[in-house]
Amino acid sequence: MAQIGITALTRAYSAANVVLDRIDLDVKEGELLGLLGPSGCGKSTLLRCVAGLDRPQAGRISIGDRTMTDPSARRFVPPEARNLGMVFQNYALWPHLSVAQNVAYPLRRRGVRGSALTGRVAEALALVGLPDAAKRRPGQLSGGQQQRVSIARAIVTEPSVLLFDEPLSNLDANLRRLLRREIRALHERTGTTALYVTHDQDEIGGLADRVAVLAGGRVAQLGTPREVFTLPASRQVAEFVGFDVFVPGVAVSVDGADCQVRVADRRVRAPHVGVTGPDRPVLVAARGRALTVRPAADDDANADDAGVLGTGRVTAVSRLGDGVEVEVDLPGVGTVVAVLGLDQDTPMERGRHVHVSCAELVVLPAEEGSARSRNRSH
Repeated sequence: MAQIGITALTRAYSAANVVLDRIDLDVKEGELLGLLGPSGCGKSTLLRCVAGLDRPQAGRISIGDRTMTDPSARRFVPPEARNLGMVFQNYALWPHLSVAQNVAYPLRRRGVRGSALTGRVAEALALVGLPDAAKRRPGQLSGGQQQRVSIARAIVTEPSVLLFDEPLSNLDANLRRLLRREIRALHERTGTTALYVTHDQDEIGGLADRVAVLAGGRVAQLGTPREVFTLPASRQVAEFVGFDVFVPGVAVSVDGADCQVRVADRRVRAPHVGVTGPDRPVLVAARGRALTVRPAADDDANADDAGVLGTGRVTAVSRLGDGVEVEVDLPGVGTVVAVLGLDQDTPMERGRHVHVSCAELVVLPAEEGSARSRNRSH
């Protein structure tokens, strides 16, 4: 195990295409840190720089007490000398070699032979649940089994750091869930420091000790999965982790971690991130799947409940595979889209008068220069 230190790391392909912009990031010894972000945000480039497969123009990368990359000192340790294991998206297995030969390859490169080699290969295959697959070829295995072989090859040398580059993206949903649990269990058994790249927030939420969200070549937020997914630091992060309803308002008061917001003709209280004081434009953010839509009478006393975002009319209802999408026009706010479960007690139809509420809200500073923000994001 070893700590990974990344300081002021910069990688640019041209003056107009800066992929990593002075990234600072520390991965604790024995930690599994997730790198999360949309395509093109720089997460795979960062992983490749740590692996030594890409060279930054500036900054420093250390693993343990060794400096691996430092352009200012003309220091660059090649990938094979970094004591890393890497799991690729496309498995990267040799089809003409057996499973055992694929797993044994990095050991052979290090001069391991005989019973020591066969023993360590067997141990690695047992760790990934493939003790009887040694003589088979990759083409005889399922996608999930091939990725297990790739993981076995990465851990067989007992590396100080494991790198995962979207290892589950080629698998179906059920296999992703299964292998996610297995990777987490493997990490807990080995305790190896790991960096894990993905664009799937559900995947990383079940794996990582901490998550770094990358945006525009920088770390937009760093925290535990719970912190990032419930208290995103900006609208950009919020949208990426599944918030798709943004209701404009004005901060009335800030009391510690909570903020009271005036939304149209009502007030809403919720946790906030980065709201510095009253009378500032803010956004009340929610997930469409977390919204509650219930019928309302014009004189309903519950209309002033703290969690009610507004009262309006249903304008459209669409059936989804696993739920019902309900569009509601809220006066003074705009259209919000709720996704309700199929077990919704009261059927929704156009024209119905409803309250829209949510128990899981977060208040964010409004984007500068934007008095109103769109509520629908498809």
